[in-house]
Amino acid sequence: MQAKTQYNDLVGTVATDISDFMPGRNLDSLLPKNYDSNRYQVVGFDVWGSGEKMSCALLCRDKESDNDNSLITIDVSYDSNQFFDFFKRFHLFLYYKGSEEYIIK
Repeated sequence: MQAKTQYNDLVGTVATDISDFMPGRNLDSLLPKNYDSNRYQVVGFDVWGSGEKMSCALLCRDKESDNDNSLITIDVSYDSNQFFDFFKRFHLFLYYKGSEEYIIK
Protein backbone atom coordinates (compact mmCIF):
# COMPACT_ATOMS: atom_id res chain seq x y z
CA MET A 1 0.00 0.00 0.00
CA GLN A 2 1.29 3.40 -0.92
CA ALA A 3 -0.29 6.84 -1.05
CA LYS A 4 -0.45 8.55 -4.44
CA THR A 5 -1.56 11.89 -5.80
CA GLN A 6 -1.71 13.17 -9.35
CA TYR A 7 1.96 14.23 -9.45
CA ASN A 8 3.46 12.80 -6.23
CA ASP A 9 5.60 15.93 -5.83
CA LEU A 10 6.23 14.98 -2.20
CA VAL A 11 6.37 11.42 -0.86
CA GLY A 12 7.01 10.04 2.58
CA THR A 13 5.78 8.04 5.51
CA VAL A 14 3.51 8.45 8.50
CA ALA A 15 3.51 6.83 11.95
CA THR A 16 1.06 7.21 14.80
CA ASP A 17 0.31 5.97 18.29
CA ILE A 18 -3.33 5.18 18.99
CA SER A 19 -4.99 7.40 21.59
CA ASP A 20 -5.29 6.02 25.11
CA PHE A 21 -8.97 6.98 24.86
CA MET A 22 -9.67 4.69 21.89
CA PRO A 23 -11.98 1.91 23.19
CA GLY A 24 -10.00 -1.33 23.36
CA ARG A 25 -6.96 0.59 22.08
CA ASN A 26 -7.74 -0.67 18.57
CA LEU A 27 -9.45 0.74 15.50
CA ASP A 28 -12.35 -1.73 15.42
CA SER A 29 -14.38 0.62 17.62
CA LEU A 30 -14.54 2.99 14.61
CA LEU A 31 -16.63 0.57 12.52
CA PRO A 32 -20.03 2.02 11.66
CA LYS A 33 -22.87 0.35 13.56
CA ASN A 34 -24.19 -1.39 10.42
CA TYR A 35 -20.94 -3.41 10.07
CA ASP A 36 -20.34 -6.57 12.10
CA SER A 37 -17.19 -6.19 14.22
CA ASN A 38 -16.95 -10.00 14.41
CA ARG A 39 -16.63 -10.08 10.61
CA TYR A 40 -14.59 -6.95 9.82
CA GLN A 41 -11.25 -5.96 11.33
CA VAL A 42 -10.09 -2.37 10.83
CA VAL A 43 -6.41 -2.41 9.83
CA GLY A 44 -5.92 1.21 8.79
CA PHE A 45 -7.12 4.38 7.10
CA ASP A 46 -7.19 5.80 3.59
CA VAL A 47 -7.33 9.60 3.95
CA TRP A 48 -7.39 11.99 1.03
CA GLY A 49 -7.72 15.74 0.92
CA SER A 50 -7.81 18.63 -1.50
CA GLY A 51 -8.38 22.20 -0.36
CA GLU A 52 -10.93 22.14 2.44
CA LYS A 53 -12.30 18.73 1.41
CA MET A 54 -11.19 15.62 3.28
CA SER A 55 -12.39 12.08 2.71
CA CYS A 56 -11.67 9.11 4.92
CA ALA A 57 -12.20 5.38 4.59
CA LEU A 58 -11.46 2.55 6.96
CA LEU A 59 -9.32 -0.22 5.48
CA CYS A 60 -10.83 -3.48 6.67
CA ARG A 61 -10.10 -7.16 6.43
CA ASP A 62 -13.13 -9.39 5.91
CA LYS A 63 -12.51 -12.32 8.24
CA GLU A 64 -15.00 -14.43 6.27
CA SER A 65 -13.27 -13.97 2.90
CA ASP A 66 -10.97 -16.48 1.22
CA ASN A 67 -7.82 -15.06 2.88
CA ASP A 68 -6.74 -13.43 -0.38
CA ASN A 69 -5.03 -10.54 1.45
CA SER A 70 -7.49 -8.06 -0.03
CA LEU A 71 -9.06 -5.26 1.97
CA ILE A 72 -12.38 -3.51 1.65
CA THR A 73 -12.88 0.20 2.20
CA ILE A 74 -15.69 1.58 4.31
CA ASP A 75 -16.34 5.28 3.78
CA VAL A 76 -16.65 7.25 7.01
CA SER A 77 -17.01 10.93 7.79
CA TYR A 78 -14.59 12.69 10.14
CA ASP A 79 -13.39 16.26 10.19
CA SER A 80 -9.68 16.82 10.75
CA ASN A 81 -10.10 17.41 14.50
CA GLN A 82 -12.01 14.15 14.95
CA PHE A 83 -9.44 12.28 12.89
CA PHE A 84 -6.42 13.54 14.84
CA ASP A 85 -8.18 12.78 18.15
CA PHE A 86 -7.73 9.08 17.32
CA PHE A 87 -4.00 9.45 17.93
CA LYS A 88 -1.78 10.21 20.89
CA ARG A 89 1.13 11.05 18.60
CA PHE A 90 1.21 11.67 14.84
CA HIS A 91 4.38 11.97 12.75
CA LEU A 92 4.22 12.80 9.05
CA PHE A 93 7.51 12.84 7.15
CA LEU A 94 7.43 14.37 3.62
CA TYR A 95 10.18 15.05 1.12
CA TYR A 96 10.58 15.74 -2.58
CA LYS A 97 10.43 12.58 -4.66
CA GLY A 98 14.02 11.63 -5.50
CA SER A 99 15.43 12.86 -2.19
CA GLU A 100 15.34 9.42 -0.51
CA GLU A 101 19.12 9.04 -0.59
CA TYR A 102 19.73 12.07 1.64
CA ILE A 103 20.41 11.59 5.35
CA ILE A 104 19.24 13.90 8.13
CA LYS A 105 22.13 14.92 10.39
